[in-house]
Amino acid sequence: MWSKYPESKPEKSGYYMTYYYNHQRDDHFFKAIYYNNFSNKWVSWKPGLEPMVYEYNESTHDDYYCPCMDKWYQILNKEEE
Repeated sequence: MWSKYPESKPEKSGYYMTYYYNHQRDDHFFKAIYYNNFSNKWVSWKPGLEPMVYEYNESTHDDYYCPCMDKWYQILNKEEE
C-alpha cells in the first residue's frame, strides 16, 4: 500500500520502498530508503543529499535493506500473476 509523503509519515523507523526524486540524475526512481522516526527524516545514502520522497510503501517496512527489497519483489511478483 502506497502512502503519500509528507502527508503521511511512517510510524516506525526502518527501510521502506519509496518513490523519490534523484537530484543528481534529475529523474524519479524507486529505492529502499531508511526513515528515522526520531528526526522525522529520510536518511541519505550520500552525505549532503536529502532524498525527496513522494510516496512510500508501508508493507515493505523492515529494519534491514535486503528484507525490505525482498518484500518489494514479492509484491511485484504477485502483481504479475
